[in-house]
Amino acid sequence: MGRLTLDLRDFGPVSQVDNMEIRDLTIFVGPNGSGKSFVAMLLYALDRAVRRTFDGLISRVEEPWLVPESPLFRIEASTPPATVERALGEFAVGLGTRRTISEFASLVSLARTAALDDRVGGLLAKSLETAVAQQLEGTFGAPCADLVRQGSSAAHISLRCDGEPLFSVDIDGAGTVAANVPLDIANLITSGKNLQRLEPLLGELEWVTHMLGKPAVRKGRGRLPPKEVMWQRMQMLLSQFIVALVRDRFAACWPGAGETSRSYYLPASRAGFVASQKLIALAYRELGKRAGAERLPEVPPLPGPATDFLNELLQLTGKPGNGSGSGGSHSPARQLTNVFEGEILHGTMKVDAKGPGGIPEIQFVDERFPAMAFSSHRVHSGAGELAPIFLFIKSRVRPGDCLVIEEPEAHLHPGLLLPMAKVLAGLANSKVRVLVTSHSDFLLTAFNALLAASQLDAKSRARLPVGPPLAPKTVSVVKYSRGGTACQMQIGDGIPADEFEQVVESLYDLKARTENLIHKRRGGKRS
Repeated sequence: MGRLTLDLRDFGPVSQVDNMEIRDLTIFVGPNGSGKSFVAMLLYALDRAVRRTFDGLISRVEEPWLVPESPLFRIEASTPPATVERALGEFAVGLGTRRTISEFASLVSLARTAALDDRVGGLLAKSLETAVAQQLEGTFGAPCADLVRQGSSAAHISLRCDGEPLFSVDIDGAGTVAANVPLDIANLITSGKNLQRLEPLLGELEWVTHMLGKPAVRKGRGRLPPKEVMWQRMQMLLSQFIVALVRDRFAACWPGAGETSRSYYLPASRAGFVASQKLIALAYRELGKRAGAERLPEVPPLPGPATDFLNELLQLTGKPGNGSGSGGSHSPARQLTNVFEGEILHGTMKVDAKGPGGIPEIQFVDERFPAMAFSSHRVHSGAGELAPIFLFIKSRVRPGDCLVIEEPEAHLHPGLLLPMAKVLAGLANSKVRVLVTSHSDFLLTAFNALLAASQLDAKSRARLPVGPPLAPKTVSVVKYSRGGTACQMQIGDGIPADEFEQVVESLYDLKARTENLIHKRRGGKRS
């Protein structure tokens, strides 16, 4: 995936963030209340808004909204055949080459003549404004006006993809959302990206153009002249082509623009969700019965990613299916579940589809007692925190998705954080965009071990329990402060742990001062 860069002004507790890089593995660190989870939720909301925007755009590809200014679409039934043939000839001259998009001069001309930048960019911006407003209010459970930093008149959010503007969003004090999507479609056409994926559209465009030039087609038959049918088809194909170009532009950096990608947010206190999963499922089944439903209804649209997480939790099957956990025994995803089971869980998690009362139940099988399956409310807190991470990796998350995990170190012994770091790094290496918030110096130290091991050759690395290499260029670490700012940390030889070292020094100093006072009270002297 490309390099995504975020700038923020006066959004929630964050006053200013410049050039925050979102990479394959992004780690947010900092004190409580500094804005880590707030920004993670913002990215989650934006991802869902982008996906909804493109889903809506694709549903409109058959409407005449893209290229009505083009001379091609001003041709009427009474237009002289010579004029039609001349217009088609000018357009088809590029389509006939079938080599590279850069040679499709007629498409570039069409993009410039029809002012598609403003047309498509304006439509995207309008759709994005609505989707962003809805997703922000749904994610944060508050009106957009309340998301503007207190004392400020407006909030600003902007993203860049590989240094080029992707889109920006402004929220004023009244909660009005305004979006801007700068586009250069002619440049997208000539950039030569994603040629193979767009080739089928270009091939059909060539065929339609050829058919429109035939006299038999221009004469028309039946109630709807074939020529008009072909014009409509060409317009739809051009719309599909341009939408595909723009979507590919977004998808290069933004997972939500992918055709099948999804985002998952695993909030803190996962053990509590797991322990109450069966009770919640029973409650919703009873509600479903009262409503006459025959299956478990989805969770009502309450605000927050926690509700989205609960909805996913209630529908987990524990089966690999099409998730990242599928594949052969030697696939990267399968290796991650092996690490999870053998080095972290020391057992496995499964979903009993026919649990008590017919409710699917998450169960833990301890490697020490393989014949027993412990229900979710009887497992230790560590297993409760780990269960969703393991099951999502096994049956939900796949390449191209975005996975946000708050405090993956929660309830874990420090000795388990190296294998946890290996799993998270493995996901990032498998083209899953991973974002974690953390308060653990042990987890950062584990990532540092993986970063250092990336400098070794494969033979030397195999002698260490570090797994696949974690390249520094794939990792971004952002440090937040309670003052409302965040800065990009330079990794260099490893992730700096200054903040945690200061805490250790402060605690050591407190202990030394306390012991000194004890010695003085006893009349002794401290050496």
